[in-house]
Amino acid sequence: MKEKPFVLCDESWSGRAAGYLGKGLVAGVLGTIAITISQQIEMEKSGRQPSNTPVLAAQKVFQINPQNEIAEKKLNNMVHYAYGTALGLIRGVLSILGIKGFIATLMHISIVQALSMIILPKLKIAPPASEWERKTILIELMHHSVYGVTAGLAFDWMNRCIRKTKLAIHE
Repeated sequence: MKEKPFVLCDESWSGRAAGYLGKGLVAGVLGTIAITISQQIEMEKSGRQPSNTPVLAAQKVFQINPQNEIAEKKLNNMVHYAYGTALGLIRGVLSILGIKGFIATLMHISIVQALSMIILPKLKIAPPASEWERKTILIELMHHSVYGVTAGLAFDWMNRCIRKTKLAIHE
């Protein structure tokens, strides 16, 4: 007896939304790993020192004051990874709204870049974006593109439906 193939991705709206958000978090982790590597390569080539922007943001937002340089570096990395992971939720929300694939990746990159250019000046840990050098903006955009493309590819890969094309039934 031969049966039709079936799709394993039928589920309720809330289950699908939760799945999109969870996949967004995983994609955010992978995007953060990619942007970290991208930044390390860029710093090696340019001689730029690592950014302490994440720890400065944590100090402003959460009133946290690390006791020494080691604690500051640890907090800096924790905030960097937490923020990057959380930004993956944007990709999940885009899917909930029906925006997927390449367009979602472009929107994700744009939103992440815009957040950087808005939040950092609002926290007074960077000058207004209108005062940023063109080179700085392009480097940020390059890194955020690495993040967004990696997160997008990971998200789309996780979001594919698993189709069972052959159902074996033995009598």
